[in-house]
This record gives sequence, structure tokens and C-alpha cells, in this order.
Amino acid sequence: MSKSKPIFSLESLYKICYDLKKYGKRIGLTHGAFDLFHHAHLDLLQKSASMCDFLIVGVDSDISIQHYKGCKRPIVKEEHRMEIISELNCVDAAFVKNIPHDSISHTELYKNLLVDQIIIGTRFADRYKREIYEEANSVGTRLIEIKVEDDPSTTAMINQIVDKYSEEYLPVEKTN
Repeated sequence: MSKSKPIFSLESLYKICYDLKKYGKRIGLTHGAFDLFHHAHLDLLQKSASMCDFLIVGVDSDISIQHYKGCKRPIVKEEHRMEIISELNCVDAAFVKNIPHDSISHTELYKNLLVDQIIIGTRFADRYKREIYEEANSVGTRLIEIKVEDDPSTTAMINQIVDKYSEEYLPVEKTN
């Protein structure tokens, strides 16, 4: 059994990034729920890693996801999503992202991590691009939008599963 890669606290990442910047390394950041990890998630992370020297991935906390996706989400618990993300070769560091979804908190995150670029998939660009761009730009960080192959949303996948299998798994009425 292999030894797991560490999951970092933000304070540890701040120190690591400070040291990396001294050596001229480009730091990239992407973040999201990564609930029901699928190929599009992997594609995003692999492409993100190719654009920087050190890729940090923020995995949204369970509480955060419930706030923006509803009480039935996430499907996969935070610690399991973190383990999946942190074990990927393309990811240099992962942390649980449990910060408010506001501009001030994200701007502070980008500033404290000394991030050179924030990388987002095109599906999220329309929804978040202006807000993230303004946050990133205010601390001198570039926003990079990348096309992710075969980009189904986790929500669409859940709906497809429910549609396809719901009748098959409905309880059978008992007759006396």
C-alpha cells in the first residue's frame, strides 16, 4: 500500500508558496466540488498542471457545497474527495476550501497563496468569469479559461442516473 500524499492546511500552503515564489515558480490554483469525480475533472486538473510549476487544488467543503448546491449534496464526503484529488499525480497540493463565497475571501486567498493564475473550465466561465476576473486582477493574478473535454456536470450525471434507474428501483407494493 502506498503512502498517501499530505492534505495541506492553508497556513502551510502560504509558507510553501512563499518559498516557491523565491525560486521563480509559477503557482496555479483551481477549485471546485469535485463531487462524483469524473473524466472532465481529471482533464481540468491535467490541463491546469501543464500551465504552472505548482498546482494547488481547493476542494470545497461539504458545508460549502450544501450552501450552493442544496442539502442533498455532496454525494461523496469531503475526506474522500480530498483523498482522490490529493493522490493524483498532476496535483501538487490540495486543501479543503471552506471559505465564504464572496469576493473579499477569494481575493485574500489568491493574494496569500501568491497565485500567478487561476484556472477554470469553460462551463464555469460564463457563471463566474467576471467575478473571478475582478478578484484575481485585483491581486495581479491571471484568469485562465480552458476547454475541458467531455464536460458533463455532476448534477447532469445524477439526473441521468435517476432518470435511467428510478423506476427499476421503486419499492414494490406488497399484496396480502
